[in-house]
Amino acid sequence: MRRLDHIPGPPELGPLGTLRTFTRDRETFVRNTIRAHGDVCRLRFPLRDVVVFGHPDDAARYLNDTDGRYQKLGYRLPFRNRLGGLSFQEGRAFRDKRSAVASMFSGARLARTFAGMAEIYDNRLDAEVDQARTADGTVDLQRVLHRLLLAGMLAAVFTEPFEPAEIRIIDQGIRLGTGAFGFLRLMSGPPNVLRGPDRLPATAPVRSYRVIGARVRARRARPEPLDDLLGALLEIRTREGLSLDDAAVTNELVMLLSASYGSMTAALSQTFARVLAHPAALERLRAEIAEVEPGDHAVETVRGLRWAKACFEESLRLQSSPPLLRIAAADSTAAGFDIPRGTPLAFPLSTIHRDPRWWSDPEDFRPLRFYDPAPRGERPTLAYLTFGSGPHRCLGTQLAYLQAQYLLSVIIRRYRLELPPGWSPTETPGLAPTIAGGLPARVTARHEL
Repeated sequence: MRRLDHIPGPPELGPLGTLRTFTRDRETFVRNTIRAHGDVCRLRFPLRDVVVFGHPDDAARYLNDTDGRYQKLGYRLPFRNRLGGLSFQEGRAFRDKRSAVASMFSGARLARTFAGMAEIYDNRLDAEVDQARTADGTVDLQRVLHRLLLAGMLAAVFTEPFEPAEIRIIDQGIRLGTGAFGFLRLMSGPPNVLRGPDRLPATAPVRSYRVIGARVRARRARPEPLDDLLGALLEIRTREGLSLDDAAVTNELVMLLSASYGSMTAALSQTFARVLAHPAALERLRAEIAEVEPGDHAVETVRGLRWAKACFEESLRLQSSPPLLRIAAADSTAAGFDIPRGTPLAFPLSTIHRDPRWWSDPEDFRPLRFYDPAPRGERPTLAYLTFGSGPHRCLGTQLAYLQAQYLLSVIIRRYRLELPPGWSPTETPGLAPTIAGGLPARVTARHEL
């Protein structure tokens, strides 16, 4: 049990420390702690204390470290480079693999991947909306986005289609795995494996791993390669000329899926919720969509949807994102405080993203702050770090922007969307904070108006 009594923070409240108070309202508790105790403070949990950093410059110092002194899973976990996937690896093996994987999300390969996903969104959107429509005409737009993004990601990764039962197994396994990880990180309650329509079978992660592993083995035996993300992973070679084995490729695919469509569903659902509740932002988005027609699926055309991008970024700023975490693999100091090796370090995105020192009117939805960045003033570089920073910055950032800009434009162009009177979103805490109960919208095809 590691205690950091030399660092200021809330007093201990029994054997659970501050855990109970923290889990009641994570965002408010962390924000108030930083305000009361400074930009470097500690939270007391049952097994160890966590050091929290509220200043973007501290985030830059630790997140941008390239010497392996601040790691995602910790210095003494011997299997991290085998089981954790690229997201949690360190050292030379990590750098070599990341350099190879980065080509999957840039240049011509990014353009091909996005074009294939956009075609799927075009072809499936109407059917997904109709399937999600209730008797009174209301559609859970969050469910529509989830199904679209899942279909697009699976096609980008695997090319060959899955059976519906296999898709259900993969989706359940990914959702249970990410839910369990969020629970272990104290970012949410436990995933539901007991009862009700939202129950996830406890065996789902193992079953999904088997389905994905079988697809990897089948592809390995295929004589001709396919131009998808699985094919790119199979092409990776180490400095010694060795390829990744089936287990390593399967791990990477599981981690890739875990970090993709669920997070995008949450982010886009909240973007739609905020845009639809903000008439001026919605009208400006409609005007931009009328001017920029992204139907050719060209990357540069979609990137021209600058207001759509600004709405997405501002929504991400307001989303209750979980903190970024690192483990100190070496002793260090911060603001004059000793940080022992093995200490968990937390960088609370939501607190930094709503800090009035860096953001005027931080609780307001104002996409203009991203559309016209000139007024940023003295804002530190990492005052906005939704996609992380440094060696572990999200590789799929550009693909995420393209998907967001495209789906915002396609759905707004194709439908008229209206929120129920008086409705406002409530987040479900988690690694990807979705809207509790879904995003209800009255959806009318524009040719029906």
